Amino acid sequence: MFAWLRKPNGSLIFWATSIFLLMPLLASCSPNANAKIISPSLGALEVQEIESGFVEAAATAVPLTLADFEGADQISGLPEGVAAAMASADLRRGQTLHTTQACVGCHMLEPGIVATGPTWDNLGNTAAQRTAVTADASPGLYLYDSIANPNVYIVPGYNSGVMPGDYSDKLSDQDFADLIAFILSQTGS
Repeated sequence: MFAWLRKPNGSLIFWATSIFLLMPLLASCSPNANAKIISPSLGALEVQEIESGFVEAAATAVPLTLADFEGADQISGLPEGVAAAMASADLRRGQTLHTTQACVGCHMLEPGIVATGPTWDNLGNTAAQRTAVTADASPGLYLYDSIANPNVYIVPGYNSGVMPGDYSDKLSDQDFADLIAFILSQTGS
């Protein structure tokens, strides 16, 4: 065992020299805590550093949740008939519509299941976050727009033109209200 250590044939010298010469290369692979990380705001941060000598980074924004929208703010901006129907929205009926209108074929309620359409798991909170991206006034309006005009905002990773665009003709104001109320109730486990 380890016969190469006992032989004076130079292999030990070769390996020792190789390791010694590779040490600077290995040391250069260690992370630099002061290195600038590439980000969309790197240019602005460099300008700020040049002008002032230091950089003041903004805190990472905490994502919105449905709880950040109080009562009527959750559904502001909805069409008048749908907004009025929200007062008597029925979650059970919304869940039934999820099945009878074939939403269940593309939108799963369970986390981690990939389907043709985005998951509805935690969609109440996700809708709250998307209001900033889509410029909708409320999570309820985001959901209404996503059902009535499904190709206006496409969730990244999904294709346009897959969801039928005729739900505004098929669903009544009460149907919309029940379905939106049901989806808003999906706030994760």
